Amino acid sequence: MKLKTAEPPNRRRLTCSTTLTTLNGLTLVLTQAPDRQSLQGFQQYRFGMSEQKIRTTTQINDSSSEEGNVRLKAADTTQVDGAAYQLSFLLKDGKLYRVNLLRESSARVPNCDGLFERIFGLVRAKYGAPDKEPEVTNVSGISQLSSARFTFRDGGIINTSTLYLKQKCTVSVAYTAGMKGGLF
Repeated sequence: MKLKTAEPPNRRRLTCSTTLTTLNGLTLVLTQAPDRQSLQGFQQYRFGMSEQKIRTTTQINDSSSEEGNVRLKAADTTQVDGAAYQLSFLLKDGKLYRVNLLRESSARVPNCDGLFERIFGLVRAKYGAPDKEPEVTNVSGISQLSSARFTFRDGGIINTSTLYLKQKCTVSVAYTAGMKGGLF
């Protein structure tokens, strides 16, 4: 007859604690974005679109190779909340994978903060709370980066950010495709 020895109480507590921490983390991710099932793209641009389809809907003025992928830049800007943004597309294996919006302007730090709050507020109003509160990183008073991330259950991501450097503020919003089948 084989006697079964009980696990030491500390090990059981550690395993139980780790399991609860994992479940709490998963619950937090799931409850933060109840309506963010999947990210389909930006405006009329849908992830998975071919380069040909993008070129039929948008005039492209530049095409370049970027780490084995193709970057297309739109000839015209797109309007977001009354401001003009440069529009570009990253294609992986010939299919739309990321849509980037970029706007540069002369500004001081407080103005750049305001631009971040505005674009962040627009994304939050449409998609709900970010994964966590926006982060602000200052580098020796020379530059400042503000950023926030919105993750979807399918792995899609929207990153919003502003970079202040040398009296210039760059606002960026990147819409990135998720995985088929989702994360959960």
